[in-house]
Amino acid sequence: MREIQKGNPLKSFSDFCAKQKPSNWNELHQNGKNVYEEIKMHILIEEQGQQCGYTEIFLDNFYDSHIDHFKKRSLFPQLTFDWNNLIAAANDASFGAKYKDNVYGIQISDYLDLLNPATDRAEDYFYYNEFGQIEPKNTLNPQNRRKAEKTIEVFNLRDESLRRRRQDVIRNINSCEQLPKEVLVEIFSETGFKSVIEQYCS
Repeated sequence: MREIQKGNPLKSFSDFCAKQKPSNWNELHQNGKNVYEEIKMHILIEEQGQQCGYTEIFLDNFYDSHIDHFKKRSLFPQLTFDWNNLIAAANDASFGAKYKDNVYGIQISDYLDLLNPATDRAEDYFYYNEFGQIEPKNTLNPQNRRKAEKTIEVFNLRDESLRRRRQDVIRNINSCEQLPKEVLVEIFSETGFKSVIEQYCS
């Protein structure tokens, strides 16, 4: 997970909200399907560099994804149409957004110790060992370490398939270590896991 540079809402999204005055998210799917796809792709490409906002998996047109509400709609209905609460995420039940909502069963109190990728420099809290496992940085104070561990737990960032994917990226980087850093970053730019790439290309 890393910080997302949230920008201003798309005009089409703002116009939809102003004209339709939707009371729930389903109205966007029913009456603004094109708007939904437009904002999803904008968030994904322009704000998140085609990475899942929680796992850093590379998301292209072939990878199933959706707009997630970082603060769950049923718990924070007032934030349903808050642009800064919208994160493009992979549709995987084993980790990320789906895991947060459906498996972990997040509650309001959980957010107190959870990193928000739209506001926190999440990349400053984690490192990745040579096997692709995510860990809190050793330099964190107890409060920030608790946040890092909670974030890993809520989004299941230690999922084995995520670990293997990160490990593959690390192995590939190490096999090209004779190349300059900027070349490596460019080569691996479409593998996702930007935080892993930055750590192992430094």
